[in-house]
Amino acid sequence: MNPRDVLIKTALLFPEREILGAVFDPQGNCFAVSRRLHQPAARDETVLTQVHNLETGELQCEFTISCRQGSPQLSPDGRWLALGGGGLDVLDFATGERVVQIPLPRASRRLAFSQDGKQLASSGEDGKVHIRSLDGPNGRDLPRRPAKIFALVFFGPDYLATGGSDNLIRLWDLATGEEVGRLSGHQGSVVSL
Repeated sequence: MNPRDVLIKTALLFPEREILGAVFDPQGNCFAVSRRLHQPAARDETVLTQVHNLETGELQCEFTISCRQGSPQLSPDGRWLALGGGGLDVLDFATGERVVQIPLPRASRRLAFSQDGKQLASSGEDGKVHIRSLDGPNGRDLPRRPAKIFALVFFGPDYLATGGSDNLIRLWDLATGEEVGRLSGHQGSVVSL
């Protein structure tokens, strides 16, 4: 079964459930899709994430977490699956077992792993970017900006780029937490990097 057929089949099985996001593993063997189980207006929501084999379309595993969001992000090596909700949940992609739970003050909407998979950046509508180490409690918050952050990407071990509702891409030095550059001229919100 090709990936397109698997995605279509998955969407058709539960058309009433909003798909929050989908990610493919780096080897191209499987993908995870996350969707809400309750109505978007509900206060306590559950997100169902299902991992499907791309060749057969079969369900490999599924798991649920209680959160407001749940757009999945896969680490570069395909080992960890991160979901943002009231905090950050990092799950073993093969088993669905929670390996790290990181509390945050607000729900996360966008997530990005560092290239080595040891750090996870998250952003929400509060204009802040939270960067947390998966090895321990270390982390930092970048200074709040007046815009909503819609896109995050690490580049190299020392820098992060963010895009948001202010039509800017901001470049951050992770060692100092300072903004070191801006790319302007975009005609609308920057939602992908």
